[in-house]
Amino acid sequence: MKIAHVVSTFPPYRGGMGNAAFHFARELSVRGHEVTVITMRRGDEGGLAAAPFRVVRLTPLPRYGNAGFLPQLLWRLRGQEIIHLHYPFFGGDYFAAWRRRWGRGAASLVISYQMDVGAGGGLIGRYVGWHNRRVLPWVVRSADRVIVTSYDYARAGNLRPLIEAEPDRFREIPLGVDLASFLPAPPDPDLRRQYGIGPDDRTVLFVASLDRAHFFKGLPELLKAVAPLEPRVKLVVVGEGDLRPQYEKLAADLGIGERVKFAGAVSDRDLVRHYNLCDLFAMPSVQQTEAFGLVFVEAGACAKPVIGTRLPGVRTVIDDGRTGFLVAPREVDELRMKISALLSDRALAEQFGRAGRRRVEEKYNWESSVRQLDALYREVRAEKPS
Repeated sequence: MKIAHVVSTFPPYRGGMGNAAFHFARELSVRGHEVTVITMRRGDEGGLAAAPFRVVRLTPLPRYGNAGFLPQLLWRLRGQEIIHLHYPFFGGDYFAAWRRRWGRGAASLVISYQMDVGAGGGLIGRYVGWHNRRVLPWVVRSADRVIVTSYDYARAGNLRPLIEAEPDRFREIPLGVDLASFLPAPPDPDLRRQYGIGPDDRTVLFVASLDRAHFFKGLPELLKAVAPLEPRVKLVVVGEGDLRPQYEKLAADLGIGERVKFAGAVSDRDLVRHYNLCDLFAMPSVQQTEAFGLVFVEAGACAKPVIGTRLPGVRTVIDDGRTGFLVAPREVDELRMKISALLSDRALAEQFGRAGRRRVEEKYNWESSVRQLDALYREVRAEKPS
Protein backbone atom coordinates (compact mmCIF):
# COMPACT_ATOMS: atom_id res chain seq x y z
CA MET A 1 0.00 0.00 0.00
CA LYS A 2 0.98 3.63 -0.48
CA ILE A 3 0.90 5.17 2.99
CA ALA A 4 1.55 8.77 4.05
CA HIS A 5 2.24 9.59 7.70
CA VAL A 6 1.46 13.25 8.40
CA VAL A 7 3.08 14.50 11.61
CA SER A 8 3.99 17.92 12.98
CA THR A 9 7.41 16.92 14.36
CA PHE A 10 9.86 14.25 13.30
CA PRO A 11 13.41 13.18 14.17
CA PRO A 12 15.95 14.55 14.71
CA TYR A 13 13.51 16.65 16.78
CA ARG A 14 12.89 14.63 19.95
CA GLY A 15 9.26 14.07 20.86
CA GLY A 16 6.98 11.12 21.42
CA MET A 17 4.71 11.80 18.43
CA GLY A 18 7.54 11.99 15.91
CA ASN A 19 9.22 8.98 17.47
CA ALA A 20 6.05 6.93 17.07
CA ALA A 21 5.69 8.03 13.44
CA PHE A 22 9.32 7.06 12.77
CA HIS A 23 8.92 3.53 14.13
CA PHE A 24 5.59 2.98 12.39
CA ALA A 25 7.07 4.17 9.08
CA ARG A 26 10.17 2.01 9.45
CA GLU A 27 8.34 -1.19 10.39
CA LEU A 28 5.68 -0.70 7.72
CA SER A 29 8.42 -0.24 5.12
CA VAL A 30 10.02 -3.49 6.24
CA ARG A 31 6.64 -5.14 5.64
CA GLY A 32 6.73 -4.01 2.00
CA HIS A 33 4.59 -0.87 2.09
CA GLU A 34 5.57 2.32 0.23
CA VAL A 35 5.74 4.85 3.06
CA THR A 36 6.18 8.62 2.93
CA VAL A 37 6.44 10.81 6.03
CA ILE A 38 5.25 14.39 5.53
CA THR A 39 6.25 16.85 8.24
CA MET A 40 7.18 20.49 8.77
CA ARG A 41 10.56 21.92 7.92
CA ARG A 42 12.13 23.23 11.13
CA GLY A 43 15.74 23.94 10.18
CA ASP A 44 17.12 21.15 12.41
CA GLU A 45 16.95 18.30 9.92
CA GLY A 46 20.59 17.19 10.11
CA GLY A 47 21.67 13.98 11.78
CA LEU A 48 18.80 11.67 10.79
CA ALA A 49 20.19 8.30 9.73
CA ALA A 50 19.13 6.77 6.42
CA ALA A 51 15.68 5.20 6.60
CA PRO A 52 13.78 2.79 4.32
CA PHE A 53 11.06 5.37 3.68
CA ARG A 54 10.79 8.82 2.15
CA VAL A 55 10.67 11.99 4.27
CA VAL A 56 9.14 15.17 2.82
CA ARG A 57 9.60 18.36 4.84
CA LEU A 58 7.27 21.22 3.91
CA THR A 59 7.65 24.89 4.79
CA PRO A 60 4.64 25.99 6.89
CA LEU A 61 2.75 29.18 6.05
CA PRO A 62 3.17 30.23 8.86
CA ARG A 63 4.46 28.16 11.82
CA TYR A 64 3.90 28.67 15.56
CA GLY A 65 5.77 26.23 17.78
CA ASN A 66 4.74 22.74 16.66
CA ALA A 67 1.73 24.04 14.69
CA GLY A 68 1.96 25.00 11.05
CA PHE A 69 -0.37 25.86 8.17
CA LEU A 70 0.29 23.34 5.37
CA PRO A 71 -2.09 23.77 2.40
CA GLN A 72 0.55 21.87 0.36
CA LEU A 73 -0.94 18.69 1.79
CA LEU A 74 -3.87 19.05 -0.61
CA TRP A 75 -1.67 18.04 -3.54
CA ARG A 76 1.15 16.26 -1.70
CA LEU A 77 -1.31 13.59 -0.53
CA ARG A 78 -2.58 12.74 -4.01
CA GLY A 79 -2.26 9.07 -4.93
CA GLN A 80 -2.00 7.79 -1.35
CA GLU A 81 -4.13 4.85 -0.27
CA ILE A 82 -3.76 5.54 3.46
CA ILE A 83 -3.37 8.98 5.03
CA HIS A 84 -2.23 8.47 8.62
CA LEU A 85 -2.52 11.74 10.55
CA HIS A 86 -0.78 12.05 13.92
CA TYR A 87 -2.84 14.40 16.05
CA PRO A 88 -2.42 17.10 17.31
CA PHE A 89 -1.21 18.88 14.19
CA PHE A 90 -2.84 22.32 14.15
CA GLY A 91 -2.75 23.56 10.58
CA GLY A 92 -2.11 20.14 9.07
CA ASP A 93 -5.20 18.31 10.30
CA TYR A 94 -7.62 20.46 8.25
CA PHE A 95 -5.96 19.58 4.97
CA ALA A 96 -5.53 15.86 5.67
CA ALA A 97 -9.22 15.63 6.54
CA TRP A 98 -10.19 17.77 3.52
CA ARG A 99 -8.23 15.46 1.21
CA ARG A 100 -10.09 12.46 2.67
CA ARG A 101 -13.54 14.07 2.42
CA TRP A 102 -13.44 15.85 -0.92
CA GLY A 103 -10.22 15.04 -2.71
CA ARG A 104 -10.16 12.82 -5.74
CA GLY A 105 -9.22 9.20 -5.22
CA ALA A 106 -10.17 6.71 -2.56
CA ALA A 107 -7.71 7.46 0.25
CA SER A 108 -8.59 6.20 3.71
CA LEU A 109 -7.87 8.43 6.72
CA VAL A 110 -6.50 6.94 9.94
CA ILE A 111 -5.78 9.21 12.90
CA SER A 112 -3.41 8.46 15.77
CA TYR A 113 -4.83 10.61 18.55
CA GLN A 114 -1.82 11.22 20.76
CA MET A 115 -3.12 13.71 23.30
CA ASP A 116 -5.59 16.43 24.22
CA VAL A 117 -4.46 20.02 23.94
CA GLY A 118 -5.85 22.16 26.73
CA ALA A 119 -7.13 25.69 26.12
CA GLY A 120 -5.16 28.21 28.13
CA GLY A 121 -5.45 31.97 28.27
CA GLY A 122 -4.86 34.63 25.67
CA LEU A 123 -5.33 34.53 21.92
CA ILE A 124 -3.70 31.10 21.53
CA GLY A 125 -5.90 29.66 24.27
CA ARG A 126 -9.03 30.97 22.56
CA TYR A 127 -7.90 29.45 19.28
CA VAL A 128 -7.25 26.06 20.90
CA GLY A 129 -10.63 26.16 22.61
CA TRP A 130 -12.36 26.93 19.28
CA HIS A 131 -10.37 24.16 17.58
CA ASN A 132 -11.37 21.61 20.24
CA ARG A 133 -15.05 22.55 19.92
CA ARG A 134 -15.33 22.95 16.15
CA VAL A 135 -12.44 21.49 14.20
CA LEU A 136 -11.53 18.40 16.23
CA PRO A 137 -15.00 16.76 15.94
CA TRP A 138 -15.03 17.45 12.17
CA VAL A 139 -11.54 15.95 11.72
CA VAL A 140 -12.38 12.86 13.79
CA ARG A 141 -15.64 12.27 11.87
CA SER A 142 -13.65 12.49 8.64
CA ALA A 143 -11.53 9.51 9.68
CA ASP A 144 -12.20 5.88 8.85
CA ARG A 145 -10.58 4.90 12.17
CA VAL A 146 -9.10 6.72 15.15
CA ILE A 147 -6.30 5.01 17.06
CA VAL A 148 -5.81 5.77 20.75
CA THR A 149 -2.93 4.55 22.90
CA SER A 150 -5.39 3.72 25.67
CA TYR A 151 -9.15 3.90 26.04
CA ASP A 152 -8.53 5.10 29.59
CA TYR A 153 -7.02 8.33 28.29
CA ALA A 154 -9.41 8.76 25.37
CA ARG A 155 -12.52 8.43 27.52
CA ALA A 156 -11.22 10.97 30.04
CA GLY A 157 -10.76 13.87 27.63
CA ASN A 158 -11.89 15.58 24.46
CA LEU A 159 -12.72 12.35 22.63
CA ARG A 160 -15.25 11.12 25.18
CA PRO A 161 -18.47 12.34 23.47
CA LEU A 162 -17.18 11.18 20.09
CA ILE A 163 -16.39 7.68 21.42
CA GLU A 164 -19.80 7.46 23.06
CA ALA A 165 -21.47 8.44 19.79
CA GLU A 166 -19.46 6.14 17.48
CA PRO A 167 -17.45 3.58 19.48
CA ASP A 168 -16.71 1.40 16.43
CA ARG A 169 -14.67 4.20 14.88
CA PHE A 170 -12.00 3.88 17.61
CA ARG A 171 -9.26 1.30 18.23
CA GLU A 172 -6.68 0.93 20.99
CA ILE A 173 -3.14 0.27 19.78
CA PRO A 174 -0.44 1.05 22.37
CA LEU A 175 2.96 2.38 21.41
CA GLY A 176 5.97 0.10 21.59
CA VAL A 177 9.70 -0.19 21.95
CA ASP A 178 12.45 -2.00 20.04
CA LEU A 179 13.11 -4.92 22.38
CA ALA A 180 16.36 -5.77 20.60
CA SER A 181 17.80 -2.30 21.29
CA PHE A 182 16.35 -1.46 24.70
CA LEU A 183 17.93 -4.14 26.85
CA PRO A 184 19.11 -4.27 30.47
CA ALA A 185 22.87 -3.81 30.83
CA PRO A 186 25.37 -2.83 33.55
CA PRO A 187 25.94 0.93 34.01
CA ASP A 188 28.51 2.30 31.58
CA PRO A 189 31.65 3.28 33.56
CA ASP A 190 32.46 6.04 31.06
CA LEU A 191 29.08 7.68 31.66
CA ARG A 192 29.53 7.40 35.41
CA ARG A 193 32.85 9.21 35.16
CA GLN A 194 31.40 11.79 32.76
CA TYR A 195 28.68 12.77 35.23
CA GLY A 196 30.78 12.34 38.36
CA ILE A 197 28.66 9.50 39.71
CA GLY A 198 30.57 7.68 42.47
CA PRO A 199 30.27 4.03 43.49
CA ASP A 200 27.93 4.89 46.39
CA ASP A 201 25.81 7.41 44.52
CA ARG A 202 22.22 6.76 43.49
CA THR A 203 20.94 8.09 40.15
CA VAL A 204 17.51 9.29 39.02
CA LEU A 205 16.93 9.77 35.26
CA PHE A 206 14.55 12.15 33.48
CA VAL A 207 14.09 12.10 29.67
CA ALA A 208 12.03 14.66 27.72
CA SER A 209 12.35 17.56 25.33
CA LEU A 210 13.03 20.73 27.32
CA ASP A 211 11.09 23.08 25.04
CA ARG A 212 7.91 25.00 25.71
CA ALA A 213 5.79 22.43 23.88
CA HIS A 214 6.76 19.91 26.58
CA PHE A 215 6.50 22.16 29.64
CA PHE A 216 4.11 19.68 31.26
CA LYS A 217 6.70 16.92 31.79
CA GLY A 218 7.20 17.95 35.43
CA LEU A 219 10.93 18.65 35.64
CA PRO A 220 10.50 21.54 38.15
CA GLU A 221 8.59 19.22 40.47
CA LEU A 222 11.28 16.56 40.12
CA LEU A 223 14.04 19.06 40.91
CA LYS A 224 12.16 20.17 44.04
CA ALA A 225 11.63 16.55 45.09
CA VAL A 226 15.31 15.66 44.70
CA ALA A 227 16.67 18.79 46.41
CA PRO A 228 16.19 17.70 50.08
CA LEU A 229 17.49 14.16 49.47
CA GLU A 230 20.98 13.21 50.59
CA PRO A 231 23.87 14.53 48.47
CA ARG A 232 24.68 11.12 46.99
CA VAL A 233 21.39 11.24 45.04
CA LYS A 234 22.12 12.56 41.54
CA LEU A 235 19.68 13.55 38.80
CA VAL A 236 20.57 13.15 35.11
CA VAL A 237 18.38 15.13 32.67
CA VAL A 238 18.38 13.99 29.04
CA GLY A 239 16.85 16.45 26.58
CA GLU A 240 17.32 19.85 25.00
CA GLY A 241 15.15 22.91 24.40
CA ASP A 242 14.53 26.57 25.07
CA LEU A 243 13.48 25.98 28.70
CA ARG A 244 16.81 24.39 29.66
CA PRO A 245 18.31 27.65 31.04
CA GLN A 246 15.28 28.06 33.32
CA TYR A 247 15.65 24.52 34.61
CA GLU A 248 19.38 24.97 35.17
CA LYS A 249 18.69 28.15 37.12
CA LEU A 250 16.06 26.41 39.24
CA ALA A 251 18.52 23.63 40.08
CA ALA A 252 21.10 26.24 41.09
CA ASP A 253 18.54 28.18 43.16
CA LEU A 254 17.62 24.95 44.96
CA GLY A 255 21.28 24.40 45.79
CA ILE A 256 21.63 21.22 43.71
CA GLY A 257 23.33 22.57 40.61
CA GLU A 258 26.28 20.23 41.14
CA ARG A 259 24.02 17.20 41.64
CA VAL A 260 21.94 17.73 38.47
CA LYS A 261 23.65 16.76 35.23
CA PHE A 262 22.11 18.15 32.03
CA ALA A 263 23.12 15.73 29.27
CA GLY A 264 21.45 17.55 26.37
CA ALA A 265 20.09 15.60 23.41
CA VAL A 266 21.62 12.16 22.96
CA SER A 267 21.62 9.52 20.20
CA ASP A 268 19.34 6.49 20.37
CA ARG A 269 22.30 4.30 21.32
CA ASP A 270 23.34 6.68 24.09
CA LEU A 271 19.74 6.90 25.29
CA VAL A 272 19.82 3.19 26.10
CA ARG A 273 23.13 3.73 27.93
CA HIS A 274 21.49 6.47 30.01
CA TYR A 275 18.54 4.27 30.94
CA ASN A 276 20.97 1.60 32.12
CA LEU A 277 22.94 4.20 34.06
CA CYS A 278 20.10 5.04 36.43
CA ASP A 279 18.65 3.37 39.50
CA LEU A 280 15.17 4.63 38.69
CA PHE A 281 13.38 6.66 36.03
CA ALA A 282 10.96 9.47 36.91
CA MET A 283 8.81 11.80 34.83
CA PRO A 284 6.12 13.46 37.02
CA SER A 285 3.94 15.08 34.33
CA VAL A 286 1.63 17.73 35.69
CA GLN A 287 -1.39 17.70 33.38
CA GLN A 288 -3.44 15.49 31.10
CA THR A 289 -1.53 16.60 28.01
CA GLU A 290 0.64 13.60 28.95
CA ALA A 291 -1.29 10.75 27.35
CA PHE A 292 1.04 7.76 27.45
CA GLY A 293 4.72 8.32 28.20
CA LEU A 294 6.77 6.15 25.85
CA VAL A 295 9.80 6.84 28.05
CA PHE A 296 8.22 4.70 30.78
CA VAL A 297 8.12 1.80 28.33
CA GLU A 298 11.74 2.40 27.27
CA ALA A 299 12.88 2.48 30.89
CA GLY A 300 10.86 -0.64 31.66
CA ALA A 301 12.46 -2.44 28.72
CA CYS A 302 15.82 -1.72 30.39
CA ALA A 303 14.44 -3.25 33.62
CA LYS A 304 14.29 0.04 35.51
CA PRO A 305 11.59 0.94 38.06
CA VAL A 306 9.59 4.00 37.07
CA ILE A 307 7.68 6.80 38.76
CA GLY A 308 4.95 8.76 37.01
CA THR A 309 1.79 10.65 37.88
CA ARG A 310 -1.70 9.31 38.35
CA LEU A 311 -3.06 10.60 35.05
CA PRO A 312 -5.34 8.90 32.50
CA GLY A 313 -3.22 6.94 30.07
CA VAL A 314 -0.05 7.04 32.21
CA ARG A 315 -1.78 4.99 34.89
CA THR A 316 -2.32 2.21 32.33
CA VAL A 317 1.39 2.08 31.40
CA ILE A 318 2.71 1.95 34.98
CA ASP A 319 1.44 -0.94 37.08
CA ASP A 320 1.37 0.86 40.43
CA GLY A 321 3.16 -1.17 43.10
CA ARG A 322 4.47 -3.73 40.60
CA THR A 323 6.55 -1.97 37.93
CA GLY A 324 6.81 1.39 39.69
CA PHE A 325 4.84 4.01 41.58
CA LEU A 326 2.15 6.51 40.63
CA VAL A 327 1.89 9.81 42.50
CA ALA A 328 -0.54 12.72 42.33
CA PRO A 329 0.45 15.50 39.89
CA ARG A 330 2.40 18.36 41.52
CA GLU A 331 2.60 16.51 44.85
CA VAL A 332 6.32 17.07 45.47
CA ASP A 333 6.37 15.48 48.94
CA GLU A 334 4.73 12.28 47.71
CA LEU A 335 7.12 12.18 44.77
CA ARG A 336 10.11 12.59 47.09
CA MET A 337 8.85 9.82 49.34
CA LYS A 338 8.48 7.35 46.44
CA ILE A 339 11.93 8.22 45.06
CA SER A 340 13.45 7.68 48.48
CA ALA A 341 11.61 4.37 48.91
CA LEU A 342 13.02 2.93 45.68
CA LEU A 343 16.54 4.29 46.16
CA SER A 344 16.74 2.87 49.67
CA ASP A 345 15.39 -0.60 48.80
CA ARG A 346 17.48 -2.15 46.02
CA ALA A 347 15.61 -5.46 46.19
CA LEU A 348 12.27 -3.73 45.60
CA ALA A 349 13.71 -1.64 42.77
CA GLU A 350 15.10 -4.74 41.06
CA GLN A 351 11.78 -6.55 41.52
CA PHE A 352 9.92 -3.65 39.89
CA GLY A 353 12.48 -3.56 37.07
CA ARG A 354 12.10 -7.25 36.25
CA ALA A 355 8.31 -6.93 36.27
CA GLY A 356 8.57 -3.89 34.01
CA ARG A 357 10.64 -5.77 31.44
CA ARG A 358 8.12 -8.64 31.39
CA ARG A 359 5.23 -6.18 30.94
CA VAL A 360 6.95 -4.48 28.00
CA GLU A 361 7.68 -7.82 26.34
CA GLU A 362 4.04 -8.83 26.67
CA LYS A 363 2.30 -5.58 25.68
CA TYR A 364 4.54 -2.76 24.48
CA ASN A 365 6.68 -3.72 21.50
CA TRP A 366 6.72 -2.29 17.99
CA GLU A 367 6.29 -5.63 16.27
CA SER A 368 2.94 -6.16 17.99
CA SER A 369 1.83 -2.55 17.49
CA VAL A 370 2.69 -2.50 13.77
CA ARG A 371 1.04 -5.87 13.20
CA GLN A 372 -2.18 -4.43 14.64
CA LEU A 373 -1.78 -1.26 12.57
CA ASP A 374 -1.19 -3.20 9.35
CA ALA A 375 -4.36 -5.22 10.00
CA LEU A 376 -6.29 -2.00 10.61
CA TYR A 377 -5.09 -0.54 7.30
CA ARG A 378 -6.25 -3.65 5.45
CA GLU A 379 -9.59 -3.47 7.24
CA VAL A 380 -10.31 0.12 6.17
CA ARG A 381 -9.14 -0.55 2.62
CA ALA A 382 -11.48 -3.56 2.40
CA GLU A 383 -14.37 -1.23 3.24
CA LYS A 384 -13.70 0.92 0.17
CA PRO A 385 -15.92 0.21 -2.82
CA SER A 386 -13.99 -1.55 -5.60
